[in-house]
Amino acid sequence: MLDSKTYFTKNRDQQIAYKKYGPNGNETIVFLHGLTSKKEDWNSPEANKGTTYIEFFINKGYRCLSVDCLSHGESSKPEEAENYDRRLLALDFISVMDAEKIEKAHFIGYSMGGLLG
Repeated sequence: MLDSKTYFTKNRDQQIAYKKYGPNGNETIVFLHGLTSKKEDWNSPEANKGTTYIEFFINKGYRCLSVDCLSHGESSKPEEAENYDRRLLALDFISVMDAEKIEKAHFIGYSMGGLLG
């Protein structure tokens, strides 16, 4: 498991939490979790019994970002239902890419995260 601090950006007056791994300038992969998960699950050895997803791709030369979707992990948890429109949630992880000055990236998501990608 690799260490990374949590970073934050704002979108739609909401705080979006994410972690970043690997050097700037490399091709980037953005990871978005499923409905009952959080950004750290992509870097959890329990998830795949050995090398984590993040470690695997870092070792292949990629830069990785894992994002907490709104209402998960350390991201904001607004009560208003209109905040959870699928198109708006997709803009949240694009705001992370904008904060990191990433113009294009590969995307890996599962469950809800795959739906948003």
